[in-house]
Amino acid sequence: MDKKSIRVTILGKEYPLRVDDEEKALKVVSYVDSLLNELLEKNPGAPTSTIAVIAALNIAEQLFDLKEKVHNEGIDISDLVGVISYLRENFPVEMS
Repeated sequence: MDKKSIRVTILGKEYPLRVDDEEKALKVVSYVDSLLNELLEKNPGAPTSTIAVIAALNIAEQLFDLKEKVHNEGIDISDLVGVISYLRENFPVEMS
């Protein structure tokens, strides 16, 4: 599959991306932008670089938790549905 060039906006700044799956990329961008904005609201005055590091740590922790759960217990579909529901409720993605 050929990569598609798109432009996305995160925290008001535009970035060029080359992606395989535009829809998935836009969902990821929306998630990251929402998380960064949430952290900025909770930490007014914090440098953007600090907010970015906190967001990266939060996302990495979520990934590690899911990997550990899969490794230790196997993934339960109801748990996965719960995570997806949480993400949809807290980080809604507007579809055009």
